[in-house]
Amino acid sequence: MGLSPELIRRLRSFREAEFGQGATSQEIELAKQQLGVEFPRSYKAFLEHFGWASIDGLELYGLGEDVPAYLDLLKMTLSERTEMRPRLPSYLVPLMNDGFGNHYCLDVGLREQGECPVVFWDHNLGESQEPEYVARNLEAWLSEELNSL
Repeated sequence: MGLSPELIRRLRSFREAEFGQGATSQEIELAKQQLGVEFPRSYKAFLEHFGWASIDGLELYGLGEDVPAYLDLLKMTLSERTEMRPRLPSYLVPLMNDGFGNHYCLDVGLREQGECPVVFWDHNLGESQEPEYVARNLEAWLSEELNSL
């Protein structure tokens, strides 16, 4: 499925938006291997189209040669899994930091028909927490985030 043309158009319509040039299939494959996960189709499409994004205060992690260091999906995920406490579980792929050390993440352990839900990882709740369900998939989550802007 990927991302709907309507969502891509909405993302590009924001005046206060900055996007990457998009990630190559090699960059995406390398990230998947290094993180030990399979990205859902929608996130793979986001990475291919945009690489990363900064939209009116929403800072979305991503890939690509032009990704700012603080939005580098690979570096941030590996750091959250190894250096931070509590450690981010390997089945979560962070999409965005909420500014307080918590992350909206893709739960790649709950894959269904090529997609997975977005959950909220609260760093105050410890490693044994059950992340809070936020949206059924990336498209639904991004649409809600854009609606709140």
